[in-house]
Amino acid sequence: MLKEAFGIKLQESKIEEELYLSSEELQEWFEAFKEDLDNDKISLKDYVLFFTTFILNDRKSESYALHWKNIDLDKAEINLKNALDKYKNVKSTKGNKKTIFSIPHYLVTLLSQWKMQQKQELAQFDIMQTPDQLVFTYIDTKGNVNSPLHVDYLNNKKCDCADYVNNSRYI
Repeated sequence: MLKEAFGIKLQESKIEEELYLSSEELQEWFEAFKEDLDNDKISLKDYVLFFTTFILNDRKSESYALHWKNIDLDKAEINLKNALDKYKNVKSTKGNKKTIFSIPHYLVTLLSQWKMQQKQELAQFDIMQTPDQLVFTYIDTKGNVNSPLHVDYLNNKKCDCADYVNNSRYI
């Protein structure tokens, strides 16, 4: 009986190890994602959203709820205090946590680029970017411009880097 329990534990640990990318594999994945950005196969917004969520290690719904007033590019900080619910309403984070993250220079640069691009895109629809503007929005399937992201937005994004991931043992 003890041998069986040990065997099950060993099997579970092996399976769990296979769920994670090694640092080399993660680097390859990031390079593939960056290559898709450079080749216009994904948008800057989606790249910045993915990278922001990765760096903050937060829930997607928390990145989706970021407003420009939550991001201090000069101090390289993000104040995370909200999330979007499944109806696209802003709510408190799980556990009502309020966290200030220091972010790397690369993310500051990406966010700065996205802020400028978003301002231009919104201007095409006579929408002025303000501190209360959500950082990440999209035109939804009903044609609503500047709509908050739906709960599965990132899950539904497709890019060639997915070929790398889909051909790996991880997904």
